[in-house]
Amino acid sequence: MKVGILTFHRAINYGAVLQAYALQETLIHLGHEVKVIDYYCPRVEKHDRSFYSIAMIFRTVLTGHIRRALFYLRCRQEKKIKLGIFDSFLKKRLKLSAPCIYDNIPDDIDVYIVGSDQVWNTHICEGFDPVFWGLFRRKEKSKIISYAASTSISDISGNDFNKITTYLSSFSALSVREVEVTVFLNEHIPFHKYRHLAVHTTIDPTLLANKDIWDTFDESNSDQNDNYILVFSARAYKSNPNLMNIKAHQLAKEYDCSIKTIDFLHDSPELFVNKIKKAKAVITSSFHGVAFSIIYSKPLYAITYGDEQDSRYVNLLRQIGAEKFIFSINSELKKMNDVGYNDINNNLTLLKKSSMNFLIENLQQ
Repeated sequence: MKVGILTFHRAINYGAVLQAYALQETLIHLGHEVKVIDYYCPRVEKHDRSFYSIAMIFRTVLTGHIRRALFYLRCRQEKKIKLGIFDSFLKKRLKLSAPCIYDNIPDDIDVYIVGSDQVWNTHICEGFDPVFWGLFRRKEKSKIISYAASTSISDISGNDFNKITTYLSSFSALSVREVEVTVFLNEHIPFHKYRHLAVHTTIDPTLLANKDIWDTFDESNSDQNDNYILVFSARAYKSNPNLMNIKAHQLAKEYDCSIKTIDFLHDSPELFVNKIKKAKAVITSSFHGVAFSIIYSKPLYAITYGDEQDSRYVNLLRQIGAEKFIFSINSELKKMNDVGYNDINNNLTLLKKSSMNFLIENLQQ
């Protein structure tokens, strides 16, 4: 069966590209012909892939703002480096369709899969992206399903829910990543009209995929030092942006090791995975920082800030019985001597099985 994935694969974000790769490889393993549809999402192109033009920098020089022009030039150079790293990953790892926009999504697809990632987050997409809600031309007998699409209750309830229900009615099957969103949708979708839309909870593709796909990542560029704690702060704690690093230095003394961070400018997605793989422990406020720490059974400090973004990984940790890895930003962090992943891995295996069953059942002819 020809399967097309619609997701944030062009985002300059480690989790976004890694989950796209993981879903692709999982579907190939299931025997399908897979494309990641090279959709140029307007929000991604605007925020992740735009950079200052030479013309703009030159105009800034002409107006006498030399320092500002130099700042713009440095930003442009750094963005080009980062784009080069991520585009290299896409070219090497993803089976991409021809580039497309809203009105020319490929129509030679039997099943479109929307997700994973926050494709239904209207704040990130700056509204309803029509492609991620299935509002594009496709052949009559094709199907569209969502897999682990991520959003929040406040996001979908704060919008026109009648509109959302209408959009979702064109889907053949629905699954989301957050349990509370599953519950909310199942309680509020009018099943007397849309009986086929029972919503399921499925696990992020990075956790669903066979672990072997990560072990094939090239480590030739990795630092050989493996006596470190990895710090990966996906977002700053607004009240004290440096508090995560302070906590990490305190924890490093407990483990008698150094500290490494993710270099957003130079680290490839492969190196992101390998840094987590080799770390003695991970302290993070990132969903995919948490996910890969679980994949490699690391002592994990999933830091919560008390905002809505916490739920993305707190939800996962609760699902697999790993609440012991959840720490408030103000918690005192101590060395973990007994990580105890047996029960966690057993719970994760059950989630993987149910998620795989969702795919298998909904990808049948």
